[in-house]
Amino acid sequence: ILAFTYKSGTNDLHGSLEDRWTNKDMTHRGYLEQGTRKNPITFHQGVATISGPLVLPKIYNGRNKTFFLFAYGRHHEKTDEPQVATVPDPGMLSGDFSFSQAGGGGYPIYDPKSIRQSGATWTADLFPNMRVPTSRFDPVVVKFLDLKPWAEANNAVGTTYTRTGPVNNFLGTTIYRSYRSRYDTKFDHQISPKNKFFVRNSWNRHRQLGRISVYVNNRLLDSAANGFGRPNPIDQRNWAFADYHTFGPALLNELRLGYGARVSTIVPPSVGGNWAQKLGIPNVGGENFPGFGQYGIGPGAYRKDVNEDVTFQNNVTKVMSRHTIKFGYELIRTRENHVDEVLPSGNYSFTTGGSGLPFTPNTGNSFASFVLGSVSSATYTQQLWNRLPRWWSHSGYIQTDWKARPNLTLNLGVRYSLETPFKDKWGHQSQFSPTVADPLTGKMGAITHPQGSLYRTDKNNFQPRVGLAWTFNPKMVFRGSFGVLTQDLMPTAGFQEYASTAVVQQVTGDPRPAFYLSQGPPSRNFVLNPDGTSQFLGTNYSGRGATFIDPNLRMPYIMNWSASVQTQLGPTWLGELLYQGSSGVRLTGSPNINQLAKSYYDSTDLTLLNTVYSATQNYRPYTQFGGISLVTNAGHNTYHGFTTRVEKR
Repeated sequence: ILAFTYKSGTNDLHGSLEDRWTNKDMTHRGYLEQGTRKNPITFHQGVATISGPLVLPKIYNGRNKTFFLFAYGRHHEKTDEPQVATVPDPGMLSGDFSFSQAGGGGYPIYDPKSIRQSGATWTADLFPNMRVPTSRFDPVVVKFLDLKPWAEANNAVGTTYTRTGPVNNFLGTTIYRSYRSRYDTKFDHQISPKNKFFVRNSWNRHRQLGRISVYVNNRLLDSAANGFGRPNPIDQRNWAFADYHTFGPALLNELRLGYGARVSTIVPPSVGGNWAQKLGIPNVGGENFPGFGQYGIGPGAYRKDVNEDVTFQNNVTKVMSRHTIKFGYELIRTRENHVDEVLPSGNYSFTTGGSGLPFTPNTGNSFASFVLGSVSSATYTQQLWNRLPRWWSHSGYIQTDWKARPNLTLNLGVRYSLETPFKDKWGHQSQFSPTVADPLTGKMGAITHPQGSLYRTDKNNFQPRVGLAWTFNPKMVFRGSFGVLTQDLMPTAGFQEYASTAVVQQVTGDPRPAFYLSQGPPSRNFVLNPDGTSQFLGTNYSGRGATFIDPNLRMPYIMNWSASVQTQLGPTWLGELLYQGSSGVRLTGSPNINQLAKSYYDSTDLTLLNTVYSATQNYRPYTQFGGISLVTNAGHNTYHGFTTRVEKR
């Protein structure tokens, strides 16, 4: 954390230089930590400043009126820590899933190409000794394994085995590097003894290499956030202007203008490498490395997020007798700009069903399904539009500090907030409607694209604040407070069908693989509708999602209250009893409303349960969708705390 306090300059030139340093030799590893640390920690937090009058020889003399401040801060942190992980063992990489080290051995492995229906029962042929011949490895997987994606298992002492394979068979040293720099420039100018202003610019530059998955040998493929496979530079820039005007000894006005932008970019080195073609997956794009979901592999694709705030604020302070009154107004315009990650090369799922006996638990192995290239499902996406939500936030307040009596001080205030419902810059938004027929299936329940707001503006957001300090005894004081604080709503807008999505997966009730990696998926022809949307492609709708934003959605709020008694117990002793409470009301959540009915979970009818297990999608309330997220005020929480404290001065 870099924390700065901005101060105006003076007529003298001043500077400072500081470094907070942690000695790695004084850092000890955790008691239960396996392995040794090569570099426990190197930590520096340095700050340098220089300030003074703005003087340009023969051009401008700013003494007594114009001042500058330049500041630089650096958070420099390096550490290498032991990392315990799981990688495929040599047996798995050669097709052996017998796992004799585990009680009962590995689960039976079946040949997915032999899956067939015998009467009403699906069956398949068993691979002898739970071994998949290397000749049966999918050609795509063979090329992938040639990339040496994983480090070799090396933690024989700490390894355990279950029937699905090894656990914690790798011990290595991860790498963490954090370099956060901050540059600040500030100019203050005094127009007159009663009027002054400042202009400030700040730039935060964050570069981080975050605890890589060291068990991923080919670092190009690492899925760890901020790792070699997914670097994520972040830059934050802020501009601020403030004008202070003193109209008299009892009246002060403060005007502020601001702009802030946060830019986050993810550019995996594997982007644009045509890796799907190099590995031999036909009929897919080459923009990203295919997502196989195996042991930390999956660098993903390009993504960029730019979030901006433009602010206006005015605050007035008025002293009236025993009252100090403050009131003000703030306006914030928020703009979010998102280039979302898309996966035209595919994101692939390999389940135990790809190498198990159809609809039979405790058979198959997901890594065996992978080496066989037996794909259970694959998702392909293509962005049509970028997400560009925008909204306004208004807030105003008035408060007073009132010394009602010599031994009683009150703080009274109220704040009001108004947040407009967000809208996309181009009006792109998606809303699930249970009363509209789905154009794909004809069933009730569809994704719609209405114009205007998806929920009403919440105008009932008054937030009172009350505080008091009462010295009811020369050695005892009572303090109490109560306040209400609203939370910004900012729900995630539905954006379905503004990115083309195709899901290729097993037909509901059919256990055969959707396809094999080396065969590639069937052709996918995204159709662009006149309104700029593209409908879901696929025959199994479990991968088709939707968002339903409650039309009556309201802003959540938090209530906080406290009461304490503090007493002097002696010349050098102080005691305090403190109670604190809080309650979150109308907290937002997004539960899935397309779950199976509770009656299925309560049922003891094995025939019914097996039928539902083999074709779950057919028993959802809306069979043409997988998850349907309902964004609503579904949450509430309460906290109570009691603290006692004794202090010797």
